[in-house]
Amino acid sequence: MKDLVDESKSAAPLGALGAAITRELRDLILSGGLEPERRLIVQELADRFGTSRGPIRDSLRQLRAEGLVVPHGRRGVQVATLTAAEARETVAIRQAVEPVAAEFALHRGPDQLEQCLAERLGAMRGAAEAGDWSALVTTDMELHAVFYELSGVARLQRLWDGMRLPVLHTFRLHRRYYTSPDPLLAEHENLLALVRMRDAELVATFLRGHIGGLVDDLAERLG
Repeated sequence: MKDLVDESKSAAPLGALGAAITRELRDLILSGGLEPERRLIVQELADRFGTSRGPIRDSLRQLRAEGLVVPHGRRGVQVATLTAAEARETVAIRQAVEPVAAEFALHRGPDQLEQCLAERLGAMRGAAEAGDWSALVTTDMELHAVFYELSGVARLQRLWDGMRLPVLHTFRLHRRYYTSPDPLLAEHENLLALVRMRDAELVATFLRGHIGGLVDDLAERLG
């Protein structure tokens, strides 16, 4: 029983070790290194990080407060996943907000936006060439993150931070896009070409259609 997380306690301020463990676990979850519904065992994590169970419990309470892990069984936790309704909501929010973030980013720093998109598109190509489906999903998400990161609008950046895990889950639902990646890469090359034209309206219109395709795919998959 000592290995279980006490759900009755709220997340307390973390010490330096707990904060470092939380950052690493958060990064693993958001990058897909820890898959949705993966059960997290306190003792296994303590062994992995070379620490006692206390900092692990503190970290898991913090991650639960952030919505990245959820209760599992009797006082255990697992990596969060999405319901069908949450998946639809996430894609609908992206379709409304991401074109706005892209317009801000393009007006604020077109050269920087172009450079960052080109770099992340290169990472997508590398993942596709390696046949690494998980990395392709993650690099696709990180490419779209550029619009929020470079928007210069704090609210948009916070919105993206809160959506990272749901967005990752929705990307994973679209596996057919990643098993045959050539059309996906071509779409993102077209997006980069529009950014190079410095036409914010065309970029926004393209993104609405691009994300709209995911809406249609979700409707087909989830009913």
